Amino acid sequence: MVKSSKKPLLGVFALLIAVGLILLQSNVWKNFIINRANETLSPHGWTMDIGNISGHLLGKTQFSNITLIHSELEPIYIQTLDMNIGILKSLFRLPTLDLLFVESVSFDLSNEILKFKSKSAIKNVGISMPLNIKSFYCSGDAEMISDKKEIKIKTIIVGELVGGSSPEIFFDLLRVDLLHTPFQEMNFKGLELSYSDSKFQLKNLSNSVAASDAFFPFTDGVESLIQAGISAIIQPQGSIRDEEIVKLANKTKTILVFSKTRHFKH
Repeated sequence: MVKSSKKPLLGVFALLIAVGLILLQSNVWKNFIINRANETLSPHGWTMDIGNISGHLLGKTQFSNITLIHSELEPIYIQTLDMNIGILKSLFRLPTLDLLFVESVSFDLSNEILKFKSKSAIKNVGISMPLNIKSFYCSGDAEMISDKKEIKIKTIIVGELVGGSSPEIFFDLLRVDLLHTPFQEMNFKGLELSYSDSKFQLKNLSNSVAASDAFFPFTDGVESLIQAGISAIIQPQGSIRDEEIVKLANKTKTILVFSKTRHFKH
């Protein structure tokens, strides 16, 4: 009698497991994921559309044919995005992704983005990242029009994101290729990008070069670059404080080059 009474219990238990596994399939949560993503993006003017979701929430979830749309900017296309959710970590802290793999990102950097940046520049805006990413990889292409010339940019970004009200990104690799220009295969390793008190800060830029399309109106921008580890600066010249910037560069033994050329005419 005891043995026969266990069979229905085992059957119910097996059914619950089967239902649970079905409910944890990623495609079941497609509408929920899209709605939650758009709730986060919409205050910033963005909306997201996802073509397909597959995989399992306990394993790898894959998104394909993703489009990010903004009313004033060119759309961003992502061919594939894979992620592993850290279930246990997410229960006790910020939502955590153990792995985020993004491939074939493409977008255009037109002059519209410069107009948008100048229109939407707001001081003292807080930035909060609602999740942690233990390891991420992102590769993609961008096209930029400068003086009627098309410049193609290829990037690879590898690192870790620590979210919260003062987010930080630790780059294991930041590679930028400006194809068909003198600036090809620029590789940065060990960079740290942080945001705190309404300011972005870059660290570990040792032996790197900074190039600016505009002159520096004050010495504080140059000081920040030098403190981050920049050893050489290229800029067009033309500030009334150029003499002060030259003195600062000489004092800190930083290479300073005046190109006397600007690419963007705006």
